Amino acid sequence: MRRLYCIFITLACASTWTLAQTDESWREATQEVKDSIDAIGMSEYASNKAKLREPIDNEVERINASDLDSTYIDFPQLSTEGGELHVYRENGEIVKIDVSLYGCSHQAHISFYVKNGELFSLEETHTKYNAPITADEFSLEDSKEDHILAIFRDRKLIDYQVRSDCGAPWEEEFIASESAKYISMYDTCMDAIEASTSDSGEQ
Repeated sequence: MRRLYCIFITLACASTWTLAQTDESWREATQEVKDSIDAIGMSEYASNKAKLREPIDNEVERINASDLDSTYIDFPQLSTEGGELHVYRENGEIVKIDVSLYGCSHQAHISFYVKNGELFSLEETHTKYNAPITADEFSLEDSKEDHILAIFRDRKLIDYQVRSDCGAPWEEEFIASESAKYISMYDTCMDAIEASTSDSGEQ
């Protein structure tokens, strides 16, 4: 289904670009593609995703716009080349964790959003280098960057989006793997925060 949806999106774009230069027949072609997408439930799928994201995005925007207390923690646990972690609190409660991880072939910047002690959203910018960072041909400008958005409920990944992707559903096995990866990272961050708090005597 994911592959089929991507094909439909590609055809829609191609039809609009090519046929619009000749006559109005592109309108019929585009509608035909839309009807085909509706037939396999993709229109409803996209609508449901938008409804799911709206309150999450609103809360993320509120957190990012708030004046929060921040704490910096050195964070080498998940990275071969080091890492850092910033904790943001509102009224003493953790609402956001920013993590930067560095490796010889990539770097990742992840924002975990937290409410009532539970992870509810994640944003990641992942950069895969065009060559190892120590190589002469290394260029950050030539490296590939992906932007990822994710929603969690009860410690399970329920929505996963890559901004450059067509937006079709992902395979269950992939979602399960990504869910386990991010929950493990989040737990490691929380353990590091707890250890740092204990060492510094914070409450």
